[in-house]
Amino acid sequence: MKSFKCLLGIYLSLCTVLGTFFCAAAIKADELAKGFADPPDSSRPHTFWHWMNGNVSKEGITADLEAMKQVGIGGVFQFQVEGKMVESVPVYIDPPVRHLTPEWFEMIRHAAAECKRLGLEFSMMNCTGWSTSGGPWVPPEQSLMRIAWSEKHVKGPGPVKGALPKPPCDYAQYQNLTADRHHLHESVPPEKRFYRDMAVLAYRLDPSAAHTAALWPPKPTCNASDANPATVTDGNGQTSQGLGNNGFVEFDFGEPVMVRGVEYLGTPCELQASSDGKAWRKVAALPAPRQGKYPQTLPVPESKAARF
Repeated sequence: MKSFKCLLGIYLSLCTVLGTFFCAAAIKADELAKGFADPPDSSRPHTFWHWMNGNVSKEGITADLEAMKQVGIGGVFQFQVEGKMVESVPVYIDPPVRHLTPEWFEMIRHAAAECKRLGLEFSMMNCTGWSTSGGPWVPPEQSLMRIAWSEKHVKGPGPVKGALPKPPCDYAQYQNLTADRHHLHESVPPEKRFYRDMAVLAYRLDPSAAHTAALWPPKPTCNASDANPATVTDGNGQTSQGLGNNGFVEFDFGEPVMVRGVEYLGTPCELQASSDGKAWRKVAALPAPRQGKYPQTLPVPESKAARF
């Protein structure tokens, strides 16, 4: 009987614990569902709120904010857009409300007051458009920066001798690719450009990647009349190789290598692979560059060949 009572007591205790657990889980599920239906202010989404080309009025501000509040938005990020990028946007307000004028400050005060009335958070951009808010009063070490890098393949184990190559210190959107930013690139002489070492990262390549790195750069050939195909693999953003219709650049590694991805900047084309340079098979279609003409690092189907 003692054994029976003990088992019965354990059973009742388990029922109590499980019952409490399921009850708590049900309560939490109900709270979660309620939170989605009526989220707290800290979880509500915020949105950009563009003031375009001076088209701002108190009536429009109030109408916008009340509509946002009604659909559950928790706050706005006021974004001033003026200048050449919106010259084609019609002006409906006479006179238009221009940035930093007394009328503009009055609109800002009205927007802040309406957000307070409606329980919305109010944030502001610190400049017009995407012009940033720099100036000569901002020291280089506190200004906007980008990360540049260099690479060096070494064979281990053992110490690495010699200096690592210095990353490009160019005013460019990517490494030393300055074609679309020449006015910025030329604004500061090289000896006055800010640069600081940030980190040295060392990592082991897997065998196939190490094999490809040991054979880099491959021997390039090109069918263009002004062919200088070495510019395709020199890592220099100032150089390139033009191709006409049905043009191609061939990379010969001398022996089969495994390719899983490519870094590419160019017009849409097709990546092909061949073992003998005669029979070619398609590997992947390479797209046009992204906006801003940045190179793209693209995964491709794993392909082993001596030539691409």
